Amino acid sequence: MGMSASQARLLSITARLSDNELRTQTITTAKMSLANKTSEASSEYIKALDETELQFATYDDDGNKMYENLTGTSLTEYGILKNQYGIVNPEGQIMVSEKDAGNYLESASLGEFLEKYDAGRVDIQEYENPKYIQEATNLYGSDWRNWVQNGSGTQGGKYEQWQNEIIIIQGREPQQSEYGEWIEDKNNIIHNRPYPQERDYMIPDPNWVAPEIPPIDPDDSTVETWSLYEAFMNGTAGGCFSCSSNPSSTEYNKVKHFNHTLAHMLVKDSGIWAGNHWWTKPQGGINGMSGDAIIMGQIAKALEGKTCCGETSCNESHDHNFYGTDVHFDCGNEACDGSQLISDKILNLMKDFADYSGGSTDKRGDDNDPVWIGLKQRYYHLIEHDLKGVLEDVKIPKDPPEVPQQPWILDKEAYEKALKEYEEDISYGQTWKPDVPGWEAAHAIWQNELDEVLGKIQNAIEEFEKIPPVLTKNITVFTDKDKAQWYVNLWHRMNGASQDKVQLNGIENGNHNVNPNGEENTIEGDNIKSPTNGLTEGGKILWTVLEDGLMKSDKWLKFALDNGFVTLERVNYTNPTEEGTGLADVTWTSIIYTNATDIKEQENERKITQAEVKYKQTVRNIESKDKQYDNILKLLDTEHSALQTEYDSVKGVINKNIERTLKIYS
Repeated sequence: MGMSASQARLLSITARLSDNELRTQTITTAKMSLANKTSEASSEYIKALDETELQFATYDDDGNKMYENLTGTSLTEYGILKNQYGIVNPEGQIMVSEKDAGNYLESASLGEFLEKYDAGRVDIQEYENPKYIQEATNLYGSDWRNWVQNGSGTQGGKYEQWQNEIIIIQGREPQQSEYGEWIEDKNNIIHNRPYPQERDYMIPDPNWVAPEIPPIDPDDSTVETWSLYEAFMNGTAGGCFSCSSNPSSTEYNKVKHFNHTLAHMLVKDSGIWAGNHWWTKPQGGINGMSGDAIIMGQIAKALEGKTCCGETSCNESHDHNFYGTDVHFDCGNEACDGSQLISDKILNLMKDFADYSGGSTDKRGDDNDPVWIGLKQRYYHLIEHDLKGVLEDVKIPKDPPEVPQQPWILDKEAYEKALKEYEEDISYGQTWKPDVPGWEAAHAIWQNELDEVLGKIQNAIEEFEKIPPVLTKNITVFTDKDKAQWYVNLWHRMNGASQDKVQLNGIENGNHNVNPNGEENTIEGDNIKSPTNGLTEGGKILWTVLEDGLMKSDKWLKFALDNGFVTLERVNYTNPTEEGTGLADVTWTSIIYTNATDIKEQENERKITQAEVKYKQTVRNIESKDKQYDNILKLLDTEHSALQTEYDSVKGVINKNIERTLKIYS
């Protein structure tokens, strides 16, 4: 081979070697790119594994639990056995569907709202006007129906007050006898004292001497004895004591008998006879001569100088029998300290009885009068405790001999003195001089006062008759109670507490009615804002529309919940109402969606499957391409080895030719 040809071949081989190396580098770069694609496909697959979706539990008609993607629609539409939720924005407004918003705006009342969902209907019902009932009750009282229908009945209310006022005014009608003056009449003599009666001035004959009666020995076994207390309770039962205490007696509760009995218990010189309070002076005391009077004399002597019982309290009812009649003595929990003389206690009680009698010998005590009850309780305490404590141990013969009774004579000196005082204690009567003009003026004022009350009655009746007795109102009837309760809850969350559409000043809120009392449901703009009056705390209506596209999107709802753009409220039932008012026992309560048992988060199986298929296909494609690149690289490597061998051979030939040429010219 010539030198020029060898050189040309060498250049050609060199060019092919360079091209071979460039292709090898390109394929190597492509293999590296395949590795990056494998990493990208792996990242997408891992991302799909991490992606989740929200599921919401619902129930079919048989109560079987099933899950569906969580959307606004699945969350807020009515369903059997579902918990009721609402989507709430940061303003506190519940976000409702376009359908619910339209139904609300077109409904003036809860009943009309329920009709839109075939859950209820509105019926018109007549009812008595509350204002009419209130005014009728105020005017005529609880029996107002009889007054309205019949013009009569049990009185009450203002009408009765006015009628009583009329009676009082009529009772104050000025009388001619009240207007004038009395002029003293010397011809009309009036005695200021009652005419003295001789019987009131009878005294025991001081000159009479009782015959001596031989004493009876109480220890004599032939003599039957009993205590002075038994003698008092039994031997005197037919006298003053039993008369005063036996309800079957015609003399029951006469005050004079109580004092007469007490007077028997005192000695003659006790000083009790001042005044003419008592019926007759007792023929007993220490100077009594026969029968019960003798016993009372012995009782008086036994009580002299003795102190009271010291009983701290007694609330018993002591039972006795007087001539076949059971009587009960009530001590009334009276108490004493044991330091007072019984005679002083008797005197104080007699004076209080005298004050109660007012000087009348016919005065009877009233068993319903607390003052009289207190006097009798003191009286029976004295008998049951003070007398018993002293007299029970004093024994006397049960049948003492009869003795002559001390005669009574007139106390002439005292009687004549009383006659003189009667004649001297006089006054003069008066003659009446009438004041006719004064009476006429007073009567005119009285008539005006009466006419004013009569006018009040007339005006009140006329105003009352202007009030309609019967009104009509719309009532809600539930045709599907479960569904109705759902939309009752929604209505109150959108509208507030009223069952009528609340009219909001300056805010469009759809149709509205007036209340049964004729007043509109208007909330003034300056009022406090709260769900009870149809406005949020920020002054916006309680609801807003969530368009149907977003309402049906599970991606939007999950994104909004995850990022805090919306929150959830759930209806809680404390005691579900039969009437469906939804107020007393239903509340909308905020809840974190992750705490809701019927909302769960799970992997997005669809996306995971799609990503897995894509990843596997990508890996297969990459592996196939990589094998192709490996085959090309092997071919290039074989070609490179052949070219390198040829290159070395041609280069050796050229070197030999150069060496031979140099030898020729040297």
